[in-house]
Amino acid sequence: MPNFDFLTKPEAGSRQEAVGSSDSPEANLNTTPFSQLATRNSAARRRAQTALPHDCKESLPLVALDSLATRNSQLATEDEDSPWGIIISFLFHFIVLIILALIPIYHKTNSFSGISLIVSYDSFEDFTLPEDDFGDVAVSQAGGMQADESSALLEEDAVPETESENPAAELDDVKPVEMEADDTTRKVDLQDVISAYNSENPDSGETAAGANQQANEILQLGKSREGLEAGQSDEAVGGGVNGRADDGVRQKLLKEGGGNSNSEQAADRALAWIAMHQYPDGSWRFSFEKHPNCRGACKNPGTETSDTGATALALLAFMGKGNTHVSGEYQQTVKQGFTYLASKGEFNERRGMNFRRGSQHGGMYAHALSTLALCEIYELTEDNAFLEPIQECVNYITYNQAPTNGGWRYEPEEPGDTTMTVWMLMALRSAQKAGATVPRATWANTSKFLDSVSSDHGALYGYKDNSPRRSTTAVGLFGRMFSGWRRTEDALDKGTSYLNDWGPSDKDVYYNYYATLVLRHYEGPRWRTWNPKMRDYLISTQAQTGHESGSWFFPGEHNEAGGRLYVTALCAMTLQVYYRYMPLYRPETFYQDAAD
Repeated sequence: MPNFDFLTKPEAGSRQEAVGSSDSPEANLNTTPFSQLATRNSAARRRAQTALPHDCKESLPLVALDSLATRNSQLATEDEDSPWGIIISFLFHFIVLIILALIPIYHKTNSFSGISLIVSYDSFEDFTLPEDDFGDVAVSQAGGMQADESSALLEEDAVPETESENPAAELDDVKPVEMEADDTTRKVDLQDVISAYNSENPDSGETAAGANQQANEILQLGKSREGLEAGQSDEAVGGGVNGRADDGVRQKLLKEGGGNSNSEQAADRALAWIAMHQYPDGSWRFSFEKHPNCRGACKNPGTETSDTGATALALLAFMGKGNTHVSGEYQQTVKQGFTYLASKGEFNERRGMNFRRGSQHGGMYAHALSTLALCEIYELTEDNAFLEPIQECVNYITYNQAPTNGGWRYEPEEPGDTTMTVWMLMALRSAQKAGATVPRATWANTSKFLDSVSSDHGALYGYKDNSPRRSTTAVGLFGRMFSGWRRTEDALDKGTSYLNDWGPSDKDVYYNYYATLVLRHYEGPRWRTWNPKMRDYLISTQAQTGHESGSWFFPGEHNEAGGRLYVTALCAMTLQVYYRYMPLYRPETFYQDAAD
């Protein structure tokens, strides 16, 4: 192992005390934490539960009958000698009998023409027919949402005005990438399904039970859902980083996922450009006008001032190809980067360690990215020197979660937004994989936040509220997947359908990165439609000449804050998506033979 001063593990019993002995937070501040924190016993850390509760809804008919039964019981306790009580009881029972007699008549006369289905949640799980897939079909559900409500939210004029402070807000002039692709996603016409079913089952609707069964079977037939493919699991059992460092596994994932030699060459050229713009002290900056090797030769420097954010983002791109401080083509580059990052962490005994540097908007992003980088380097190397800093970074994140809505934003405890919250969620989930302790309340509050910004039953997501945007929908869906959503979740099926219909953007790299992550791990026909568009667009738009060769930049408000380094790092990570994380819905043993 390289002899890092900042990674040196103190011998047992030799832990250096934090600077100062006062109980005040300020007295315990230490700006070089890695060399003064002992490694905690990771085996003693308990893992937080990953399962998130799903909402349960009762059937409207059952609720109504329960209400009638309760009222009946109350009337039965009235004075039997009272004539008014007898009359009221008689009238009430008479009305109830009439209602119960009419129910089977209604079901018998429901011939599925029209078409309006009134169904019980007892028969099948909560389900909303996507208007995109079934045409003009009105679905009335107890406590549900009309099918045309969600589609109205997606029209361009329904997208809220972009907030200048939102780093992932939608831009009105964003255009999808126009490229040919084979769309094999199945579209279903419900009327055709109904006609075929009725012709094969002419007597199925003659009774109330038959009508209910027919409604259930039609809805099951009519779902435009992509089923599990060979080797897929319904549960999120994958998601590790083990596929990056092993050449055999990486090549299998690349081929299986739809990558090719051109996409790999483009990603490698991007890493070479990023390495060339590392500062002598080991850092990266979004602005490289003063870089000794560049001096303004590359246009489009960023305006964000966070050096820890820029350094962590660059390190994530290098680790995406399996480079670490102990191995890889860019071993020394990564080593120097982590050495610099370690020197900028600030430790506080009560709050934990943080990497918040730069502007107000960039500080918390920098901490999330830095925490994620520490987690990934540990997962790749199992170097125990990183365990203590990871836990202290987690402590800082959980300490500063907003008490009002369960998210994170620019300032500690500030009510959260979706983009910041999902970066924090990714850091926490990766830290948990490394053995760090994350309080169960943190997961519960994060889930509540995502609920608060979701719409269309969890298929769409907004920024600070539930007004949907494309970028935050991609971010929110990946956050749900990383939190443990099942592959067959209705909202995930519908959300990925939206992403597939929208297609890649010609300049919003933030949306492209998260949407690519979502669809890569969802897999299936939608991924096979999205991938060639995204892959070939990035290959064709990469700079080929001069000092900018190997980089990308697309004009846009938020791209300009991070500049060419930010855009290039995200594009490289997008092209690494085939193996960046092990497929989320496949057990990692599925690829074990490739590593042998």
